[in-house]
Amino acid sequence: MQGESWKYAAIYILLSIPLNFLSKDILSVSGPFFLTFVRSAIIAAFLMLMMRRVPKIEPFHILMASLIYVSTVLWLFSLIFLTPGDSIVLGYSMPMIAVILGRFILGEKGRIWISLISLSGFVVYSVPISSAGSFA
Repeated sequence: MQGESWKYAAIYILLSIPLNFLSKDILSVSGPFFLTFVRSAIIAAFLMLMMRRVPKIEPFHILMASLIYVSTVLWLFSLIFLTPGDSIVLGYSMPMIAVILGRFILGEKGRIWISLISLSGFVVYSVPISSAGSFA
C-alpha cells in the first residue's frame, strides 16, 4: 500500500474481527434493523463532522446507501444463523466470487495467478484449527 494507507488498513483489520463477535452478542438483545440504523447514524455523524457541510445528495448516493443498508442487514441476519467465524470466511470469499461472476457476466479476463493466490489464502483461512493447535 502506498503512503500511510497501510496504517488505516491495519486499524480496520484489527477492529473488524471483534466487531463480528460483538454484533452477534448484541443481536440477542436487539434486531438487525435497529442495529443497522444505529450503525448508520454513527457513521453519518462522523462523516458530517469530517465534511463540515451538507453534501449535495445525488440519486446515485441514495442507491448506494440503500444497497449498503440491505447488505448490512443481510450480514446481521447471517450472524443469527452462523457463527462469527463462518460469517468472516464467507465475507472474505466475496472477492473471489466477484472475480468468477466478472468473468461470466462482464467477460473480464482474470489473472489466473492472482486468483490462485487468493484461493490459497481463503483455504488457509477457512481450515478449522482445534484448541490443541492441530488441524481438525
